[in-house]
Amino acid sequence: MPREVLMVILVIVSTLVIQGGFMLMQRRLIDQVTGALMKQDYEKFDRLMEKKTVKYLIAPFNQDYLKLNRYSLAGDTDKIIECYDQFAQRRLTYGQAKEVYLSAFDYFLSRGDKQRCQLFRDRINDLTSKKENIDGIKEIVNDSYDVYLDHKTDMLERLLKQIEDLPETHRGAKEAMIAKIYENLGNRKKAEEYHKLSEEHMKAFLTRQ
Repeated sequence: MPREVLMVILVIVSTLVIQGGFMLMQRRLIDQVTGALMKQDYEKFDRLMEKKTVKYLIAPFNQDYLKLNRYSLAGDTDKIIECYDQFAQRRLTYGQAKEVYLSAFDYFLSRGDKQRCQLFRDRINDLTSKKENIDGIKEIVNDSYDVYLDHKTDMLERLLKQIEDLPETHRGAKEAMIAKIYENLGNRKKAEEYHKLSEEHMKAFLTRQ
């Protein structure tokens, strides 16, 4: 499934792009809020987010990103879409944009929302960084769009060659796309073969994290 293809998983704590150091009170607030999320105690989470101390001590982006995680865990589709639409209208740092745009692309890809996928694909393609080469990420995003939404098959040979040079634990994303291409070509046997390989290698990758 596309969420596995991109390997972009909403992890409540590790994906927060929180700037600068924290005072003790800030750390306690973050612990309380993320703790409520991990327990899926949404009532407590909502109460905490309404506190003036949270609004004052936690940066607006991080408040909104925490809410996005809350709605994602709760499966609140309308709120998730609303959050991503709002993020699309905001000016974000490179790190924030990378987190949001990738998770948004992944989410809308899983829903087959071509219009929003195209929006966030274009945003990802526009990202530039002096510290990080993100060409590999852009390639996966563009290939995923082409395979899953436009049902293209012309990158099959390239993907097959690419996985030859990858360790098994890093092949899952491309193997999933290969499986989808074979499915698009009507080759069910090959599609099932690479789908199984993708699941095995994705599981191995996640186990190592």
